[in-house]
Amino acid sequence: MSLGLVLGLAIPPMAAATPLPVFASAPAFAAGAGGPTLGEALDLYKAPELSAPAARAVAAGVDSDLLAAVLIAARDAKLPAGDAAAILDQAARVADEGLPLEPVLGRYLQGFAKGVAFPRILAAASGVLDRLEKAEAHLAESVPGFRESYDEEIRNRMVDRAAYALEVGVEP
Repeated sequence: MSLGLVLGLAIPPMAAATPLPVFASAPAFAAGAGGPTLGEALDLYKAPELSAPAARAVAAGVDSDLLAAVLIAARDAKLPAGDAAAILDQAARVADEGLPLEPVLGRYLQGFAKGVAFPRILAAASGVLDRLEKAEAHLAESVPGFRESYDEEIRNRMVDRAAYALEVGVEP
């Protein structure tokens, strides 16, 4: 099976408005689901050094509810503030690159929920990020007008699906 078939690239851009599952490799996130705000999560962490990386991540376009969920999970896992800052820095970098955040941050949430050791979570999240970067580069090369013709949500869906396809062994 080719990556083009997995992504459904034969579908004209106008048909892209049909309902598609979003971010197949990440858990569903409910923004504003009544959890703590980012400010509350930072207060609960009791690590003032997280304020600057959190502000950078939000300025880069990272959803504050998603960051709050990750910080609460990291705090509950007793993750040192330096490691939490590294997650926030990575989130800002992913957003700056215009890649989908949910698959990367979802790995952290999954790992914390399962009690996985942080180095393994970091390796899994970094692997997802690597596949997202490769998928985005491949799509930019092989799909005419990829960056210009699709809005951010559709591009992110395509990149996420392509990254998942690469993860399960589909050849580009």
